[in-house]
Amino acid sequence: MDERYLKFFELFNERDFYECHEVLEDLWMETTGDERSYYQGLIQTATAFYHLENGNYAGARKLFTTGLSYLAPYPDHYLGFDLGSYRRICQDWLDQATRKAQGQDVRIDTLGFPVLTSPAAA
Repeated sequence: MDERYLKFFELFNERDFYECHEVLEDLWMETTGDERSYYQGLIQTATAFYHLENGNYAGARKLFTTGLSYLAPYPDHYLGFDLGSYRRICQDWLDQATRKAQGQDVRIDTLGFPVLTSPAAA
């Protein structure tokens, strides 16, 4: 596995969402095969967490939506990652961001952000 892919998970778990987006973007730009949309989905959902952390709920909602659409065609386990669980987690956060963006009284607890199991550990 490409070390940038593995670094994405490390940075995500450190909650450095901006940097995990940056490191995976380099790999995404070089990819022409089936993984290209997968990487783009991971990039966009990581950026959605960045927006949530900064209170940009409309931006988070938009990026969760597009990111999940990129991830939808892939199987639940892909490139060593439990993608099915991650999609469910992102959908839950999308639901919260949507309600918050609509002005509902929703408490966004960023301490509840997920910790991902790296494909290197699988």
